[in-house]
Amino acid sequence: MKKSKQEVTIPCVAVYHRKKDDIFFLYLHCKEKQLPETLDGWQLLQSEKSDAEAALKRVTHILQCDLHTISPLGLLFDRTKQCLFAIDSAIETEKMLCLSPCSNQSSVLIKPEILLKKFQPIVERKILVK
Repeated sequence: MKKSKQEVTIPCVAVYHRKKDDIFFLYLHCKEKQLPETLDGWQLLQSEKSDAEAALKRVTHILQCDLHTISPLGLLFDRTKQCLFAIDSAIETEKMLCLSPCSNQSSVLIKPEILLKKFQPIVERKILVK
């Protein structure tokens, strides 16, 4: 059996937090992307900043994952809809994405169009493309 070589992209997930209503948003992007620290009232959570520690603990609890395994797949566990999700438009053109299933034991390969068209109704929230 021939093995096909697929171009696989391992995207990054940035977590933004809006303190006034304690809501998070996950932003799936390419590693090369420079992210703003604030975005329309949202604050980028960075693990090296001590003031982000409590919020990062909350989001990992909501998504049932460890900090290094934060993934859009964790939205399946977000029953209270405290996390929104956005995807960088550059990700849409990738052939295949490698995502963490909220565990460092394995990975999931998924096409971007499946993530956008089939995953969105399952997690019952709109996926923004930025």
